[in-house]
Amino acid sequence: MLESINFINVEFFFRLLDPASNTALTFLNGPTFGQAILPRVLFIIVGILALIGMIYVLVKRFSFKTQADEQFFSKFDELAGKDSKASLQAWNDILGHLENTSSASWSLAVIEADKVLDDVLNKAGCSGTSVGEKLKGISRADLNSLDEAWAAHKVRNRIAHESNYVISQHEAREAVKNYQKVLTELGCF
Repeated sequence: MLESINFINVEFFFRLLDPASNTALTFLNGPTFGQAILPRVLFIIVGILALIGMIYVLVKRFSFKTQADEQFFSKFDELAGKDSKASLQAWNDILGHLENTSSASWSLAVIEADKVLDDVLNKAGCSGTSVGEKLKGISRADLNSLDEAWAAHKVRNRIAHESNYVISQHEAREAVKNYQKVLTELGCF
């Protein structure tokens, strides 16, 4: 029985999949307009122009996002070469604090890592008086590791504002690891 079928009726599938395509096919092929060609041609031209317009808008939208990303990260690229020895020494000191056995050293490591991030954000021209305000001004589209920055900064805030908070070495290592991820993305390492 299947051997006797010599063609596939594509129009049948269009009508099953989309009632709007059924309407479009009726408009283009149907007897509603008789032999008049002008409405059909106008319909096709308007459709093509609409498609071109949508493509134009999408291209412009993505090119704008790319330019904004380049402007944001160019500030950090300029900083990557500056003060690299001093930054590397400061970061080595932070890692040294993590190797100590006292909670005070671990707290100091997190606080100093937060200061490094604050300095980088200041030099990049981010507005705000605190790291938290500066992070609020950055979108996730601009900084993929924004969640890690917030997580690390929250640990720093607990150290600074909760007098009875004692940080564990594991928490300190996680916070510093998050700061390192952010600073690496910003081109500091």
